[in-house]
Amino acid sequence: MKWLRTVCLLILGACNTPDGRSSGAINSRQPESNSNVNGKELTRVEGSSVSFDIRSFIAIPCAGYEKQFPSARPFSIIDKEKLTAIDKYLRSLQPHTQNNEVDIRAKAILFYNNQTSDTLCIGKFNSYYKGEAVQVDKELISLLGINP
Repeated sequence: MKWLRTVCLLILGACNTPDGRSSGAINSRQPESNSNVNGKELTRVEGSSVSFDIRSFIAIPCAGYEKQFPSARPFSIIDKEKLTAIDKYLRSLQPHTQNNEVDIRAKAILFYNNQTSDTLCIGKFNSYYKGEAVQVDKELISLLGINP
């Protein structure tokens, strides 16, 4: 019971500013841009893909993608509008807990203005973003210009 009270206090504390006023975060709408709350702005996306219909005897993990598909179709995105749309989509990703096995058919590296990067690995049924299983649909695949 003590832990429940602690969690409730943490949640309530997160909704207030340091001076005790409500931040209004629930009702406020952030301006759309390709930078998040940390000032991290998506500057480019580079990756490659193969047909999602390719069958393999074993599931191809994210780490083994390049070795398994050395002649995959490369892509690169630097268009600001596309980057903003991709960033907005990535921030809305939901965890995928039904099946953690991933069979990768596309991989993208997302580069940010603070010299950091994240990896997105996309399979026919499951995907990984920042090492976590997520639900990816055709909208993101389309934004990346991948032809499954």
